[in-house]
Amino acid sequence: MLQGRAARDFKATGVDRKWVGDISYVWTGEGWLYLAVLIDLYSRRVVGWAVADHMKTALPLTALTMALGRRRPPGVLVHHTDRGCQYASAEYRRVLGAAGATASMSRTGDCYDNAVAESFFATPKKELIHRYRWLDRRDASRAIAEYIEIFYNNQRLHSSLGCICMRWSPTAASRRRRCRTRRCCSGRPKALSLIHI
Repeated sequence: MLQGRAARDFKATGVDRKWVGDISYVWTGEGWLYLAVLIDLYSRRVVGWAVADHMKTALPLTALTMALGRRRPPGVLVHHTDRGCQYASAEYRRVLGAAGATASMSRTGDCYDNAVAESFFATPKKELIHRYRWLDRRDASRAIAEYIEIFYNNQRLHSSLGCICMRWSPTAASRRRRCRTRRCCSGRPKALSLIHI
């Protein structure tokens, strides 16, 4: 494990070269629902995610398993997270090592080292989570799944990508496009069946 290998270096030369991850939480009528994500720094796509009613190692491990199964990263992958015990666990590090990934963790007490993952959560919280009262974890889980898979990964425009959608291949030419308006990346999910905004 390398401390700060990817710290504050939020650029990647291609897809599946650098992933960042973190865990956040959502209040529901049944109690907390925890959300773990892994984000590809090049495409800004959520490549793996999981929800659960606990913060045990199994939560981010499920997100990692999803990401590895979907992406099958070639070559060297730097996997950066905060210093959470889930990411430092022997089980998590074993799966990372088997995938050939290099683990990188934020420096102690420095949340800015993982700013992309930390700031990701502000987006679904503003656009979805804080707009509703979630009666139970199942409803929140379904809405989060739909938000990530249908809207965030396939429709939402991202300023870090030159205000293009992630479903288009983030080639060098498309990444050079500039925002036409300051509000290019704001907006609400419009095509989600579970989310009525």
